[in-house]
Amino acid sequence: MHVLLATSELNPYSKTGGLADMVSALARALAGTGLRVSVVTPLYSGMTESHPGIEPTSWRGAIPMGDSLVETSALETAKTLLAKAGGKLLLPVDAVVADKFDAAANTQV
Repeated sequence: MHVLLATSELNPYSKTGGLADMVSALARALAGTGLRVSVVTPLYSGMTESHPGIEPTSWRGAIPMGDSLVETSALETAKTLLAKAGGKLLLPVDAVVADKFDAAANTQV
């Protein structure tokens, strides 16, 4: 089974509160049970500079937001990020495996 987690925060890529830690721990725990796990998160400004290991992905999806698939208020930000990334949208595609469901667990990417 392949599990897809979509989140606004993902530790260590973006973190403003506990959500980033929770989603990271959940992904590790699910992968530790043998499931294939993918996590998608927005490509925030500065992510490619602070995490150069982020690789392009072929995954494409449309997530309804408001009354449309794209909010016009986010369009300029998306264009700016896409230009900074050289015209390629980069998303993390790693799966993290942990030996237990715990923030201090031993992990492997």
